[in-house]
Amino acid sequence: MAQIKRISDSDVILKLKSGKERKYSRNSVIYDNPKKGDIVRIRKDENGNITISLIKRAKKSHKLLAVILILFSVFAIWLLWPTDSDTSSNNEEITPIPSGLPETVIKTPASADQPIYEDDTIAIYYKGLSEFSDVPDTVYINFIYENKTDNELTLYPTDAVINNTTLQLFAGMTLTMQPHTQTVQSLFSTFANAGISSIDEITTIRLKFTDFEQYTSNEITITAGQ
Repeated sequence: MAQIKRISDSDVILKLKSGKERKYSRNSVIYDNPKKGDIVRIRKDENGNITISLIKRAKKSHKLLAVILILFSVFAIWLLWPTDSDTSSNNEEITPIPSGLPETVIKTPASADQPIYEDDTIAIYYKGLSEFSDVPDTVYINFIYENKTDNELTLYPTDAVINNTTLQLFAGMTLTMQPHTQTVQSLFSTFANAGISSIDEITTIRLKFTDFEQYTSNEITITAGQ
């Protein structure tokens, strides 16, 4: 299988599963209206003729949804962030949210050094739950991800459930990993969206990770604090 990377009037550039790119004649594409990002199959007959046929259409709407979710995450942080008027009475310095894992870990798993999920694409380590006094009624779910592939990988959380409440988890920035590297990220939700009034009420977390194109993990189940 391969993915259409570029299209011109005469040629189609495919990105193979190995990561290499290859150019074919536009006449080899045997389905109507090919688009960038389409997943296709390449076949060669006994005479050496190449045909390229559609397997799966690119999901452009999902990319737009991902952008909307990122913008909403930034807006949510802006709403929760204390203003100057909130702190002018005591002149205390506002403590920013750290870029790495939060320091105030409330529930730490016993097996944080072992991945809670692993496949040929990614390994995921759960590092516990956190909250900050400067951002009240918000829970942070802390992870370390390892990109096991030879390609850059951008993933988004999807199909998230805390206890029995379905919700959207957010992140401060897009999770993009270079090949064979580890990345730290904290996903967050308000207590209200998670259907809880305290971080101690969280017992289970279920979610998947996807690039909205070719990869979606199996469902990951986390028992909070274990």
